[in-house]
Amino acid sequence: MATVQYLLNCAAYSVGGTQRELKIDGFAGVFTIEAVNRFQKTHVDSSNSFIQIDGRTFAELKRYDPLPNGPMVIVLNTAFGNCDEKTESAALKKHH
Repeated sequence: MATVQYLLNCAAYSVGGTQRELKIDGFAGVFTIEAVNRFQKTHVDSSNSFIQIDGRTFAELKRYDPLPNGPMVIVLNTAFGNCDEKTESAALKKHH
């Protein structure tokens, strides 16, 4: 879920991204679920709050990754998470 939160923060509001920056904590709270639903309505024509790693929603989210060929930086339990901020990673996850 932290990767999804990060990618939702990377997408501009005008293309279905978040209105407010999500806290990257790995939990699917109210704001994260609302952001997923909004993104899905914009990109996949329906929303169900579910994201599968091999599904259409995740594929669309990855288009907004500022470092698509690099490791995904996941920052847990910090005030950071904006795609423009330099942060220390708590974990690195490779995705393609």
